[in-house]
Amino acid sequence: MSAPPHSCDAFLARFLDAASALAEALPDKGGDPERLREEAADRLLAGFFLRFARAASCGLQPELARLAPCAGDTPESSAAGAAESLLDALLNGYRLQLTEPRPDQDALAGGALAPDILAAAHALTRAGRQDAGVFYTPVGEVRLMCREALRARMAHALGVADDDPELLGILYGQGSPDLPAERAALLFRELARLRVCDPAAGCGALLVGMAHELSRLLTSLGRLVLPEDRNRLLEEGLPDPLSPTSIRRHIAASTLFGLDLDAGALNVTRQRLFLFTLAAGGEQVPDVRLLEALRAHLQEETGWSPLARRVAPRGTIRCPRRSRDPHPRAARGSTASRRSSRRPGAVSISF
Repeated sequence: MSAPPHSCDAFLARFLDAASALAEALPDKGGDPERLREEAADRLLAGFFLRFARAASCGLQPELARLAPCAGDTPESSAAGAAESLLDALLNGYRLQLTEPRPDQDALAGGALAPDILAAAHALTRAGRQDAGVFYTPVGEVRLMCREALRARMAHALGVADDDPELLGILYGQGSPDLPAERAALLFRELARLRVCDPAAGCGALLVGMAHELSRLLTSLGRLVLPEDRNRLLEEGLPDPLSPTSIRRHIAASTLFGLDLDAGALNVTRQRLFLFTLAAGGEQVPDVRLLEALRAHLQEETGWSPLARRVAPRGTIRCPRRSRDPHPRAARGSTASRRSSRRPGAVSISF
């Protein structure tokens, strides 16, 4: 039975066909055909990312080339022209949305493409993926792992047990938490000061998942903060509790750090986190510092590097991987690469 037109499998199959077609248009340098297809896929993903940014009316188009290095061809080049034509055909019948789907949502419902498709498409085109020990974590498990990692930190900040009903209501409940303004400001400050490092970041499954969880918590807590506490938080260099855009930019620029062996995967993580900041809506003021932070805080390194030690200099909470799914299409958009030769573990939260 063929896949429905707007299924994830159908779209990814078309992406692979487009990458193969573009590879034929690229100069043959006598290398590995698989590597040539990877280069073609990277060019398509760069153009894909820029279209997401244009859909948000982002005013940083020239600077965004830093996050889309394969988009540097001149518009008149044959490779650039072929990539644009293939993207036009690939995206025909789809619409772009900046909000990534929830675990309980159909990935491509109604023909909507979210930034997590960048991760799924990248993963499918990596040669030797299984030999390198690359695994994929489903979105639902990412959300649970992030919440459980935050649970201990939030319990410590509030001075309660980690099974306290009030804490669980904040972490797992819907709507605004039921907290006094003073405790809301305390918890906002503690969460905004967190630093999170994933030493095997891949395409950002855990970092993007943590970004969404922190954004949700900080936004709901910010509504309870009193004006005088808001002013103190701003004086401390923390985000504006009443501004979802400020909160998201702070998370992307100051909270999240990551390492990986795959430079292409890290670039997808940077792109997803940048688009995460645009999804807050409102006026998008160009912020080159955000781009610089994403490049500085997500680095191509191996092992528990000096960067990771600087990020997490004190005690950490480790979120163990609950499963490793070798089928990226089944875990669409929720990729996180893990190399078997590297230190096990997931995200580390610095206090």
